[in-house]
Amino acid sequence: MKKSRILFVSIFACMLLVPLAAMTATAPSVNLDAPIESSATSMVLPDIYNVGAIEGIVTQIDPEGGVRNAVGTFQNASYYGITYTAAYQSAVESQMATDTGYVSFSQLEIAGRTIYPNGRIGDTAATLTLMVSPIIVLPANAADLYLSMPSLEQAQDLADEIVALYEADLSIEFDRLTTVRQTSYVSFDYESTYSITESYDFYQFQFISIPDTADGDAAMTAMRTRLSGLGGFMDLLQGTQWPVDRTDFAETLMFHHISEDSMYFTDVNNPFFMYTTMGRPYVRADVSHASYVEKVEIGVIAMAGFDTPAYITDGAGTETYSLKQHVGYTGDIESKMFQDLTINSISSIVAVAPNSLEINGVATDWD
Repeated sequence: MKKSRILFVSIFACMLLVPLAAMTATAPSVNLDAPIESSATSMVLPDIYNVGAIEGIVTQIDPEGGVRNAVGTFQNASYYGITYTAAYQSAVESQMATDTGYVSFSQLEIAGRTIYPNGRIGDTAATLTLMVSPIIVLPANAADLYLSMPSLEQAQDLADEIVALYEADLSIEFDRLTTVRQTSYVSFDYESTYSITESYDFYQFQFISIPDTADGDAAMTAMRTRLSGLGGFMDLLQGTQWPVDRTDFAETLMFHHISEDSMYFTDVNNPFFMYTTMGRPYVRADVSHASYVEKVEIGVIAMAGFDTPAYITDGAGTETYSLKQHVGYTGDIESKMFQDLTINSISSIVAVAPNSLEINGVATDWD
């Protein structure tokens, strides 16, 4: 496993755990270019509800001067109007409206070249994993309630529709590698009168792409552009010296669906609450059952990381490191909340360094 992938895990953990910790912890006063306010009281649930993005930066420096960086974000792309996710949401909503099933989850990983002190090896490789789930159909006559389950062939067609969007965006081709069929159970109740409780199959498909050098470079550049548009800390990808060819990218799209009748319903935009519908079939309700009609939003988890061996060569005791300078980013590092004051964001910065090295600019409150 490349070490930058370990940073992916670290930053993902930060983005998931920080919102929970924030519910009981006090907020530190931090000298960042963002409207962050110090508070002596614990956060309450409405504060957590009014969060649209969770973001983080992780930097690790080893005793030999090697540097590993990862930036990541978890946000409600529908709320922020992220342009590139709109086509995926539209395609999935079309499946929800008319097909036997729909793509409920997708995860893309693109690995750049591995770097060693004597050069780079390997080429770009990409994997794409999709989940296809069934649909609960609630027609105008609720007595005709039923579960629509796609066949294997239908599920493959549904997955291929979404794969085609990735291929168009990244200019590479994917081939199906594995197919997994799994069984789960669903329980749905309508007004305590009609219900469904039965097992169903869902499918996971994994696709792989090993493009040639030119196509791989184009895909990496497209991925950088794609994720840099997410704002906040992800702006760092716009740096002129960001090492695109040896970056590892990861992106997860979550197709969140919820109705007012659901026990999990909250009229909030916090992406953390999107986990409540993962793995639950979409309910295609007739408009006559207004409280059962589900709204659809898309959440995106995106990360980018790279490593550079022996980057810091200053003499002992005089070492310094700037992520902005490393990637050639000349603007201010801004939080997502600073860029959109209509909703809050949670931002975290993690730095790991040998005892002999201090990372300047991080407030002592963050120790």
